[in-house]
Amino acid sequence: MENEKILNIKKAAHTTTKILNVIKGIITAAIIICGIGALCCFIFKLSPDGKEISIFGRTVTVYAPVAYMDQMDVRGFEFVNNLNIDSVSVEAAVNCIVAMVMVILALVAIVIIRNLFKLIEESDTPFTSEIAKKIKIAGIVVSIMVLSESVGIAAIVALSFWCFACVFEYGIELQKHEDETL
Repeated sequence: MENEKILNIKKAAHTTTKILNVIKGIITAAIIICGIGALCCFIFKLSPDGKEISIFGRTVTVYAPVAYMDQMDVRGFEFVNNLNIDSVSVEAAVNCIVAMVMVILALVAIVIIRNLFKLIEESDTPFTSEIAKKIKIAGIVVSIMVLSESVGIAAIVALSFWCFACVFEYGIELQKHEDETL
C-alpha cells in the first residue's frame, strides 16, 4: 500500500499536468497570434500616416498595423532594434517572428515539463533514467529561452537543471543498489 505522502505527490503531479495542459493551449494561441501579427505586418507595409483605400465605394484611411515606433517606449527585442530596419512594418514583423520563436520554445518546455509530471504521476518511482533525461532536455530548452534575456541567468538556470538531473541520477544509482541488496 502506498503511503499518503506519495499519493499526495501523485495527486499534485496530476493537477499540475492538467494546469500545464491549459497553459499549453494558451501558449498555442499566442503562437498563432504572433504568426498572424507577423503576417499582417508583412502584408500591410503601410506608412504611419496611413493609406487611403476604397471599400464598397467608400474611401477609408488604413493605418499601419503597429504604432509609429517613435511613439513607443518599448520597441521589441533589443537585437532586432540593432538591425536598424527602416520599415516600421518590417521591424514589427521581425519582432513578431522572434516572439513567436520564443513562445514556441516556451511551448516545448511546457510540454516536456508536463510529460515529466505525467511520468511522476504514473511511475512507482521518479528515479528513472527517462525522467533524468527529460530534466536535462527541459534544462537545455529553458536555458536557451532565458539566454535572450541574460547570459548569467541562463547559466544559473542551466546549472540548476543540471544539478537537479544529477540528484535524480544519484537517486537512480541508490535505488539500484537498494534493489540489489533486497
